[in-house]
Amino acid sequence: MNEQFSNIIAGLTAALALTWLGFEINRKRKRLRETYDVLNKDDRHICVALEQMVEDGKLKPWTPGGV
Repeated sequence: MNEQFSNIIAGLTAALALTWLGFEINRKRKRLRETYDVLNKDDRHICVALEQMVEDGKLKPWTPGGV
């Protein structure tokens, strides 16, 4: 009985630790996305269109100090 109770406690502790680890990973990933993902998924099509216009020669790529 005591060994079975010990196994249950160990299993619950391991499950709790894995749940906490998953929660922390998701929280940090969300914070990094909010910090570094300046363009939303909706805005990415604009970037693709602009890159295509540069490749087609309709736009010139920006260069610092260049006119």
